[in-house]
Amino acid sequence: MQPNLANIIEATALVPEKDRIYSDCRHATAIIIIASYVDDNFAFTNCAALATEFEVHCIVKFPMNAEGPVNWYLSVKYDRDPITEAVSAHQHLFIDKLLKKWGMEQCNPLPTLFPQKADDIVKELAEPVAIHDKKLVKEYKALVGIFYVQVHTFLEISWAVSVLSKYMIRPGPTHLVIAKKLLRYLIGRKNVTLRWCAQDCTGAHLPGSIYGYADASFANTIPHRHSSVGYVFTLNGAAISWRASRTTLIILNAAEAELYSLSSATQEVIYLRKEHIELGFLQNSPTILYEDCQAAVALS
Repeated sequence: MQPNLANIIEATALVPEKDRIYSDCRHATAIIIIASYVDDNFAFTNCAALATEFEVHCIVKFPMNAEGPVNWYLSVKYDRDPITEAVSAHQHLFIDKLLKKWGMEQCNPLPTLFPQKADDIVKELAEPVAIHDKKLVKEYKALVGIFYVQVHTFLEISWAVSVLSKYMIRPGPTHLVIAKKLLRYLIGRKNVTLRWCAQDCTGAHLPGSIYGYADASFANTIPHRHSSVGYVFTLNGAAISWRASRTTLIILNAAEAELYSLSSATQEVIYLRKEHIELGFLQNSPTILYEDCQAAVALS
């Protein structure tokens, strides 16, 4: 019978040492989750003896080296609290490296993504660029390319990166200035971490359960008036999946834009639920998806 790891109380119940299968695992369930990326393999476990046993089994088939606990991966620093089992992720050292590369170490941070109204910025970026400067284009592509940090920890810049990425072919001085302002925003955010901890879950949000939020901005993309949509899903107190993009269709009203966002979020939650069930985190209840448009809620 597959254990339900979403039941945190059951899965993390302490077991007396004399009753343990693995002496170093104090929990009722010893788990190991293997993640692979190209030639890197990660073993997430609460039992070192189980990880060693898995390594010995694998070495029979192919050579591999155990390099100890994961601290860095794809520019992200991961930390684990041995008491609460909380996992946190941040990229402040990587942001410092970027600031040095672009000569912006002494710049003051910006409190918001854009220093003025977002609609005004979008209109300004949509203005035609008269002169095609190849040197500026190369610099702009290099700068916008580093904002892949939003894939790992800075989910709140997803929409801004989506907007800036539209002008990779023919950017102008204004586009480069706005992109650098986005980097200045990261100065003030670089020490903020994503922290997943079941013990932090309070109120209606249960540990081990997925919760989602979906939203849309109607006809905000200039000049064709596509809408922007996005969603974010959380687990144990922090985000695990997010997206911000524009619609491929011209949407005629705000409620329809919100339904488009809900539809995208629903596709993602189906995948997330299947993935978590496969990992042992059974989702026994329907996933709650929050939406602020009453018309969209009524139609769905």
